[in-house]
Amino acid sequence: MRAKPWMSSAAFNKTGGQEPQASACAAPRGRKPAALCISSTILGMALACGLPSCAQMPTWSSLVTPENSKEKAQERWSRVRSCLKRQLAADSFAAGKLDKAQEHLDEAIALDPASVDNYILQAKLLLERGEMAAAAAALEKARANGADNAAVNYLSGVIAERYGQFPDALYQYQQASTREPTNAHYVAAVAETLVALNRPAEALALVREKWTDFEQNATLRSIAGGIYMMLGQYEEAADAYREAARIATDDVLVQFQLGDALARAARYEEARTILVLARAKAETVPPYALLALGRCYLALNHNEEAQEAFQQATEAAPDDPRGWSWLARAALGCGDLIAARRAAARTAELDPGNSDNHMLLGYVCWRQQDLSAAATALDRILQDAPDDPMARYLRDRVEATGRASSP
Repeated sequence: MRAKPWMSSAAFNKTGGQEPQASACAAPRGRKPAALCISSTILGMALACGLPSCAQMPTWSSLVTPENSKEKAQERWSRVRSCLKRQLAADSFAAGKLDKAQEHLDEAIALDPASVDNYILQAKLLLERGEMAAAAAALEKARANGADNAAVNYLSGVIAERYGQFPDALYQYQQASTREPTNAHYVAAVAETLVALNRPAEALALVREKWTDFEQNATLRSIAGGIYMMLGQYEEAADAYREAARIATDDVLVQFQLGDALARAARYEEARTILVLARAKAETVPPYALLALGRCYLALNHNEEAQEAFQQATEAAPDDPRGWSWLARAALGCGDLIAARRAAARTAELDPGNSDNHMLLGYVCWRQQDLSAAATALDRILQDAPDDPMARYLRDRVEATGRASSP
């Protein structure tokens, strides 16, 4: 007799080459032994949970050997179950089902209270709920159980940033990026925090340095575009946003940002085309994109379309004086003095410290032949800046119109 495939050489020699008699526990011919089935199940669970390797998972034979107590076997089995519960919690969290995620995570922590992964996920969940103190406590529990990795640094940075502690946040983000240099999110967090600390040049240098390392990452290119916009370098901003749009072809937000940059760079025709296409795909259009589109229409002498875009911008952001100011200008281009007066009055009300708003209101009132209101708006400017040439010019025109209309 030859050794069976499932027999060890020791077992074969012990039986003298004879096939051993089947015991009551033996599996029927053609079926896997029960222990093998259970071991396969545990292995499948381990792989589903993303555990490091098969060698680190408890096999059925290790659970039943005399060296391991029943309590030890139960402890290992609890860790496997905790891993499964944590995976369910992570799936629920990704789907936005926070209550269900917390329910699964509570079970995972109860099964394995020493798991650092459980506490890291707990911190993420609490951050999503806006519970900063509880999230910080969860990270402390992770550290107490030996956690010292990039994820802990990153989440600590998020908490510090939420509290407005930007230097601490920067340190934690830098630590996370150093420990895991292939994670673009950590690089982005460092760059954004540098901007918050009023260090945009350093942020831009960092992003450009990492540009080649993350050739297919749109986020870093969008950050670069935003920094260029802050610096008033609109052509460079447009180039960065164009790169981001090339990578993230379905991201309409990037297309809106590209259109805004092009409009600020006075490339109105190209900007209008991009913004119109993006607006057709988007469920909602951000106010800044509507303002950019309106400016394009106004520069291309499409006053009615400009007025419509600015009207939508004021509806989306009714407390932003810029939308009302542009709406007044577009209405003037359409000859709609009533709409222009209403918009000019609103922008002067929202931003009374801006002399341009009072200048616009004074001009509209003069066009309407409301000379008293025009004089009031212009005198407000001349009180603070008596030598303002445009205000003085318009004020003289108001007086001249009044004299001409007198009997």
